[in-house]
Amino acid sequence: MNLATKKDIENNVFIVTVYCKELGTADLTDEQERELLNDFPSKIIYKDLSFKGKFNVVNGVPVFTEEDTGEEVSLTLTNQEIALDENFRAVYKVDMSKVQASDIGEILNSKELVCWAKCNLFAKVIEEEAARILSDIRSKASTFSGETEKIV
Repeated sequence: MNLATKKDIENNVFIVTVYCKELGTADLTDEQERELLNDFPSKIIYKDLSFKGKFNVVNGVPVFTEEDTGEEVSLTLTNQEIALDENFRAVYKVDMSKVQASDIGEILNSKELVCWAKCNLFAKVIEEEAARILSDIRSKASTFSGETEKIV
């Protein structure tokens, strides 16, 4: 599955969309992956995920860090369950006017940087969960399905 991430800003609302651009991998055709997703239907469930991460700013861009100096960002989301299939689409929006003063720190020192970091966090968590689920599904795939013939 080829996931794409689209970022946009409309009327001070930062929007990130993670979606399935196309099915197939280097090892699986579009049709093979479609069958696999039909055989093992899966969902990304927000309540099962941790939307937390630390950020630093490099060249004006919020980037993830493991360093203690990073500022932590977390998201509180309404639970959603999104089927992981060819129609997969996960959207997160954050209105810059609703960012609280307490969300602004020394590193993420503007509402814009906070919104940007939140969108990056959402996309990363969704992409990692999709990759984990797809890896799990592919490991379950076997040669069980199919037809064999035997002359007796």
